[in-house]
Amino acid sequence: MEGKRRGYAWAVFAGICAALAAVSAKSFPSS
Repeated sequence: MEGKRRGYAWAVFAGICAALAAVSAKSFPSS
């Protein structure tokens, strides 16, 4: 079950990263 918990944590981390990237893209449309 350890692998499952790690996978879930990684999924949450990836989601946060994606959200940050989306916000950055909206804040800086020039890039």
